[in-house]
Amino acid sequence: MNSEQLARIINSLEPVLTYNYMDNPLRWFYSFGTLLYLIRDKNWGKDFNTDFDVSILDGEEIDADYFISNMESFGFGLKKKIINNHNKKPLQLVFESNHVDLKGVGVDIFFWIKGGNYYWHTFDRKLEFPKNGIPTEYFFKATPALAFKGEPYKHVWEEIAVPVNIPRQYGTLLDIWYPGWLIPDKNFGYSKCVKEVKLDNCNKLKEKLI
Repeated sequence: MNSEQLARIINSLEPVLTYNYMDNPLRWFYSFGTLLYLIRDKNWGKDFNTDFDVSILDGEEIDADYFISNMESFGFGLKKKIINNHNKKPLQLVFESNHVDLKGVGVDIFFWIKGGNYYWHTFDRKLEFPKNGIPTEYFFKATPALAFKGEPYKHVWEEIAVPVNIPRQYGTLLDIWYPGWLIPDKNFGYSKCVKEVKLDNCNKLKEKLI
């Protein structure tokens, strides 16, 4: 994906993510492979060749259907989901762009949950999402909450794109997720984490994520 195509997706996502859901502004930023590209790989002249990774902090109150509807109205169709079976809130939503010439481009949105001294996000270990969005087991990865300290700020990387939200301590987060990230490594694969837990239900999610 070249810079112009990348800018088109970012410009389309911006009004969705800056929207005030239920009168509460989202605290969001680009993360994981997308953050790695924006900070490192673009400066090396590499093309963007992964899905868009978006992290939303403290998103427990977001209604899944409300969020999905707004994403669809801006051209992003729901492809996969993981929904908390207790309160029906989104844990992870995966969308595909419906924009001309950009169909099939994925947008992976992680809803991070605060538990103890960590923020947690869920993921699908087997890379298979259940059809009803409710897995039998939940796998969560943790990142220290201190690494998310400070409000995300706008990073200008391309004149044709709106400024992008990146975490205040992006270097610290990349150090945690991709040790040795300054030097490209073909074996990066999935991001690392400090803690990982498996739950068979979400009835007392916050109490278990400690």
